[in-house]
Amino acid sequence: MTDPFDVFAAARQAPERLALAEPERHWTYAEMAALSARALGWLQAHGVALAAGAAESAVAVLAEPTPHQIAMTFALLAAGVPCLPVHPRLTESERSALLARAQSPLYVDTTWQHAPVVAPAATTLRHSHGPEAPLALVQTSGTTAGPRLACLSRRAFQASAAASAAHLGWTPNDRWLLALPFAHIGGLSILTRCLAARSAIALPLPTLAPRGGPGQNAARVAESLARLEVSLLSLVPTQLEQLLELRGWSAPSTLRAVLVGGAAASVATLERARARGLPVLASYGMTETCSQICTQALRADPPEAGVGHPLPGVEVEIVDGEIYARGSMLFSGYWGEAEVYGPSTWFATSDLGHIDAAGCLHVLGRLADRIISGGENVNPLEVEQVLAPAVAPRRLCVFGRDDALWGEQVAVAIEGAADPTLIDRLLLASQALAAFKRPRAVTFVEQLPELASGKLLRRTLKDSSSLALTPLGSPPGSGYTSG
Repeated sequence: MTDPFDVFAAARQAPERLALAEPERHWTYAEMAALSARALGWLQAHGVALAAGAAESAVAVLAEPTPHQIAMTFALLAAGVPCLPVHPRLTESERSALLARAQSPLYVDTTWQHAPVVAPAATTLRHSHGPEAPLALVQTSGTTAGPRLACLSRRAFQASAAASAAHLGWTPNDRWLLALPFAHIGGLSILTRCLAARSAIALPLPTLAPRGGPGQNAARVAESLARLEVSLLSLVPTQLEQLLELRGWSAPSTLRAVLVGGAAASVATLERARARGLPVLASYGMTETCSQICTQALRADPPEAGVGHPLPGVEVEIVDGEIYARGSMLFSGYWGEAEVYGPSTWFATSDLGHIDAAGCLHVLGRLADRIISGGENVNPLEVEQVLAPAVAPRRLCVFGRDDALWGEQVAVAIEGAADPTLIDRLLLASQALAAFKRPRAVTFVEQLPELASGKLLRRTLKDSSSLALTPLGSPPGSGYTSG
């Protein structure tokens, strides 16, 4: 059986098929395999054993979205050596801590591409890799218990790629834009899915600055979509919101699906996107599930509710309000921890949710972010969905604040300068909520705290002692007064 993640097998099957599209150059699978062969030679010269089962630790690779770093990643996948993608924005101390935690014996930055060419022993890797062999160690977001390293097997990536293909399908001219860092599971899955399908990855235009602002990054993605004739796109909600703020921009006709995940996208944002002609599909997943496990249906009119149905091969259940998932795309466990997971294991996601009568999953936020006010449970995401249209296009974040009488009170942070009219609109919108869910305080912040994935850090707001909170009065007829 052909290994779906062997770039050399891909080159033998489809040597002239497009593998990588850059603004100024296109790479076929034959050319990417040649580049990966150079990478194999370099790895062998630096002591990496490429025999089946020889690698015990992951080789760390700087996850720069360049042909050479992708070729190095492909080389490790083909050889069966676990890969640890390293985010380009980590500081030196953060990177050192990550490599030490993973016990990684080698870190491959961009300097390898300038080294003398060393021919590998072979590019036809005749040994097979078992389905449970680790393909990658990927750092989790750490929103609940701090970052951990999820060990993801070849079985998990293959099941995830198959589920995605069954949901979206593939067309001969598909190009998937790598707009997410491939140090995260969302970006890495673009590489593995395209490789397994012998399809094309599109690389965005280079950044004009090391840390370009939101407008610049959105403009870069928008121009890349048009110039590279992109058909598939994965974004976090923040990226989608930035795209929608571009004046005069419209989606290219080649774009057939935009997966929005990594964090919760508001209904208002998704509706704005669809009104602009963007084929957005809300999705849900995480590192431990090897990317998304639920996604709205393609071309459904009206769109499916929540984040849609579970993908083929995925089971989802709700236990005491918490989302549990099971399937072959589940991870094997956390690096350095004893508990083992597998296809038959139910994984507790630490997310709250419910499944509606149509079978669609609705995600209500993190279990740890739940607010308990006066003995009532409040899910911040549910409140945000109601209040977000009142302050759009600004963003907001709902979080809990300690309260001597009620235990916690619902508070709202709005991004941007203080504006009394927004408070009035917020109070008006809150009348659609039960009294115990309504915000009792508001603050304005320059920027909402969030991870690169777009996940809001509610705990940062909750624990901040420097926030200037303005108490909110109860709307008429609320039947509830704060202490």
